[in-house]
This record gives sequence, C-alpha cells and structure tokens, in this order.
Amino acid sequence: MGEMLIVTTNDIPGKKITKVLGLVEARCSYFVRDEEKSARENLEKKAREMGANAIVGYNYYKMKARGTAVVIE
Repeated sequence: MGEMLIVTTNDIPGKKITKVLGLVEARCSYFVRDEEKSARENLEKKAREMGANAIVGYNYYKMKARGTAVVIE
C-alpha cells in the first residue's frame, strides 16, 4: 500500500477527498522514546483498517493522536 498522507489542514492541495470515513483516534504505545511518532503510527494503522489513504485535521496532544480518515484521489 502507498504512503499515507497525514496533514493538519482540512484539505490537501491538489487532491480531491472522495470519501470521509470518520474520526480516528490512537494513543502511543507504552515504553517508547517518541510518543508522538508511536501515536501517529497507531493512528495510521487504524485509518488504513477503515480503508483510508489519508488523514486530514491531524493533531497530537498528551500522548493521543486524532484526525479524520479520508479517501483521496
């Protein structure tokens, strides 16, 4: 599968959002050095399981990542 685009904005310039799959949230794994990276990787995994190829509106706060899983073309 291709690289997942993860952006903090509500859209991706040059890309069209064809389907909004919904909110996705994930926490970091325990005992890791980079908590944000861990949470982002867990978020990406959950979004892929939903059928997403991108996440818009990404944010990270207190060991928790969230965003909206979408399909883009």
